[in-house]
Amino acid sequence: MKKLVNEFNLSSKEEEIIILKNALDIINNAVNCRMFDFLGNPPQEAIAKTTVHSRLFLILLVDFLSGTSSILQNNKNYYEHLLDICKYNNVENIGKLKQSLSTFNNWISEKIIIKQITLKSSKDSFDITIGRQDLVQICGNICKHNITNLSWRIEKLKKIIGEAKKDVSTSDIIASLYELYDMFTTDYLDIQTTIWVELLNNIRIGILQYLKPTFNQSIVYDKDIKGKYHYEYPIYISSPLAKEFFWNLMDDVRINFFIKDFKSSEIIKRINKKQMCST
Repeated sequence: MKKLVNEFNLSSKEEEIIILKNALDIINNAVNCRMFDFLGNPPQEAIAKTTVHSRLFLILLVDFLSGTSSILQNNKNYYEHLLDICKYNNVENIGKLKQSLSTFNNWISEKIIIKQITLKSSKDSFDITIGRQDLVQICGNICKHNITNLSWRIEKLKKIIGEAKKDVSTSDIIASLYELYDMFTTDYLDIQTTIWVELLNNIRIGILQYLKPTFNQSIVYDKDIKGKYHYEYPIYISSPLAKEFFWNLMDDVRINFFIKDFKSSEIIKRINKKQMCST
């Protein structure tokens, strides 16, 4: 698979285009009016349409936090790639993206307490401390895979639970896995969803704002046919693959879709604050 990197031989700016397009695709698929009902005016709460939509949102969130494909030089997740783009592009219009990524980082770095867990092997209950990112990745992977493809997530959960209950075994975790998933999602992740949605929506706005000057420089409208247009590629876009991604990415900027004025309500923020470990 590593040969794909050499086959495409993308420049750093071409890789940036591919990263931005794929990150935007994940967010567009995850945060929209087909997935969620947005309550309030302006909207302050996101409610998944069904449990299926809730599970799909988790899967897409895991994709955003998972390593990228082997056509890129670095196997980082999209959030990390976006941080690199901010680091190496010191332009005025990247400010919103930097700010939204910083807020996202603060959120995923927080640890919360999950209370009164029980395993099938024991009637004793106990509390665990878990990072928000670990919680999403464990639950999202349970949505995506069956038990035979969850070994490294099971080991991660075993390690987290083992810090609170020393005698836990792998079989204990496997036997209790789906009950734990139901508890994690119903009592914790469902409450967090609105804030995850706000964070992703803000990252989307940041990406669109960052790309707006490139869009303005690239789009050419037909003088004779109303609504017809094409894009002129920047000099740093030369490979056919990058050109394809660039065109589609510019169309995303042209459409300029995001959930306008969305901000989590203070009630939801306070509820989530109560989940956190005291510092």
